[in-house]
Amino acid sequence: MGILLKQSFWGSLIIYLGVFIGFVNSLILFPKYLKTEEIGLLRQIISAATLLLPIAAFGISGTSIKFYPEFSNDVKSKNVFFSLQFFLSFVGFSFVLLLIFIFNQQIINFFSKKSELIIDYFHIIVSILLLLTISTIFESYLKSRMHIILPNFTNGVLNRIFTGCSVLLLSMSIINFHEMIILQIPIYSVGVIILIIYSYNKEKFLFDFSFKKIKTKINNILNFNIYSLISGFGNIIILNIDILMISALLGLSDTGVYTTAFYIAIIIEMPRRAISQISTPILSKLFKEKNLNMVENYYKIVSINQLIIGSLLFLLLISNLENIFNIIPNKNNFIDGISIVPIICIAKLITMSSSFGSELILMSKHYKFSVTSIIILAIITIFSNYILIPKYGIDGAAYAALLSSVVFNLTKIIFIYSKYYFLPFSIKSFYVIFTSIFIYLITNYFPSYENFIIDIIFKSFIIIILFVPIIYFLKISIDLNKLIDKFINNNNLKS
Repeated sequence: MGILLKQSFWGSLIIYLGVFIGFVNSLILFPKYLKTEEIGLLRQIISAATLLLPIAAFGISGTSIKFYPEFSNDVKSKNVFFSLQFFLSFVGFSFVLLLIFIFNQQIINFFSKKSELIIDYFHIIVSILLLLTISTIFESYLKSRMHIILPNFTNGVLNRIFTGCSVLLLSMSIINFHEMIILQIPIYSVGVIILIIYSYNKEKFLFDFSFKKIKTKINNILNFNIYSLISGFGNIIILNIDILMISALLGLSDTGVYTTAFYIAIIIEMPRRAISQISTPILSKLFKEKNLNMVENYYKIVSINQLIIGSLLFLLLISNLENIFNIIPNKNNFIDGISIVPIICIAKLITMSSSFGSELILMSKHYKFSVTSIIILAIITIFSNYILIPKYGIDGAAYAALLSSVVFNLTKIIFIYSKYYFLPFSIKSFYVIFTSIFIYLITNYFPSYENFIIDIIFKSFIIIILFVPIIYFLKISIDLNKLIDKFINNNNLKS
C-alpha cells in the first residue's frame, strides 16, 4: 500500500486545497458578485467542453495507463506509444469540430429556448475543449508513471485560484462578465503549459510516428481506445448531463442554483478521486502480473476506508447544511438548492463504498463490459433527467443522479463478483453504516447556536469525537487504527 497511500495522501491534500478554494469561489465569491444566470452560464461552458472531452481525447487516458507497463522498459517504444496517443487525440478533436459543424443548428435549437446566451460562447467552449484535450494527454502521461500530484494541482487548485481572481477583478469593475468568460482561455492555458514542461523534465519525450515499432500491439491499443472513449463519454454524460438538461429545460438561473448546491455535496467524493487516480496504474500492473489476491485486497481496503471517510463527511455536511447555506451571500437566491444536497450526498456515498469498481473493470481483460454498462446507464440517466426535471425541477435532477448511482454501482459489484468472486463489502461496512445512522439520530438533539460559525464548530467537534473513537475501537480499518496509534505513540514520546 506504500505508493497508493503516499500518492493518495498528497493527492488528497491537493484535492482538498482545491475544495477549499472552490468553496470560496462557489459559495462566497460567485453568489456575491455574479447573478445566478451568470453562474449557470460559466458552469455550462465548462460542462459542455468536459462533455465533449472523451471524444476529443479519443479515450487516451485509460489507454495510456493500461498499456504503459508494456512499453515502460524501452525508451523508443514509449515515445512511439506517446506519439500514437497524441495523434489519436488530434483525430478525436478534429472529429468533434466536424460534429459541431454538422449539427450546429440542432445544438442552437436545443439551447435557444431557455439558455440562449450559451450560443454566443461556442468559440470559448471549443477553445477550452482544445486545452482540456492537450491537458489530458499530459495528465495521462504523468498518471501512467504514478505522478498524480501536479495534475491535481493544475486542474483542482491553480485554475480555481485564477478563476477566483477573475471574479475579484469583476467585483472591482476592472473587467466585465464577458471579459471574465474570455479569461477562462488563458486560465486553462497556464495549467497546460505547466503540465507540458513538467512532463518533459520528468521524462524527456520525443515525437516518433514510426508506428511500425509497435505494430503488433496497435490493434489492441486502438480497440481499447475505442472502448475507453465510449466508457469515458458515458461517464461524462452521467456526471454532466444534469447540468446541460437543467440549462435546456429550466434555464441558466436554475443551473446556477443546482451547481452551487451540487458543489457542496460532491465534497464527499473528493478522497475517491485521488485514490482512483493512483489505483488505476497499480491495477494495470497487478493485472499484468496476474496478482489477483492483491487486487482483491486493494478492492476491500479501499472500499472500507472510503466508506469511513465518506460517512464522516456526510454527517458533517448534513448536520451543518443550514449553517453552510448561511455562509452563502444572497442565500435566498440559492436556498432552493438545499433539498438536493442530501440526495446527491447519498449518491456519492454509494459510489465511495463501491471502491474502485470502474477502474478494476477497465484495467482487467473484461474491459469491454464497462462500455455496455456505461451505455445502459447513460440511457437511464438521460431519460430519468428528461422525465424528472420537468416534473420536480432541480430536485428531479438529483433523484436521477441517485437512481443512476444505485444502478451503476450495483451493476459493477455484481459483474466483478461474477468474474472474480470479489466483494467490496464485509460486516465492517454495516458497522460503519449503523454507526453513522446512530450519530445522525443523536445530532437531531444537539442544541443550536445563533452564531452559525460557532454552531458549525460545535456540531462538527461532537460528530468527530463520537465517530472516530467508535470506528477505532471496533477496529474497522487497519489503516486508520495504525494512523491513530502512530499519532498517540508520537505524542507519548514527546511528552
